[in-house]
Amino acid sequence: MTTVVYKSGVMAADTRITLGGHVVSDAKQKIFKLPDGSVVGVAGGAAQFETFLEDISQMTNPIQYQNDELDSLEAILVKNGSVFAFEGASGRFIELGEVEVAAIGSGGDFAIGAMAAGASPAEAVEIAARYDAMTGGSVCVIEVEK
Repeated sequence: MTTVVYKSGVMAADTRITLGGHVVSDAKQKIFKLPDGSVVGVAGGAAQFETFLEDISQMTNPIQYQNDELDSLEAILVKNGSVFAFEGASGRFIELGEVEVAAIGSGGDFAIGAMAAGASPAEAVEIAARYDAMTGGSVCVIEVEK
């Protein structure tokens, strides 16, 4: 899958794409600034990933997005200081509020632990990559506007 993290105004993610148990690419961007100024990070199946990004990029208010067919997708969206989580099983965003840290993907638990111990978002993704085979490649970082 991947690792996407958010901490104190910064989102970071790896660039690895896997298929089954092997690495397909280490060059896939997974965090994006949307036209409305929000920032989103995505983890999950590649085909669903593309559908999700295409859909929410065209919306004036992406947190209203709903699609219950994206069952393997997770996302974190930060808008105006609030953090929202998209869970494919529910097909919609839920507001987490002004949380200090959040993480999704197969390396998310490793990253949360790393950030709790003081790691930056980029360091947390690097630490997750040491322990999660589905996380790797480069680390991308975007600062979130408040």
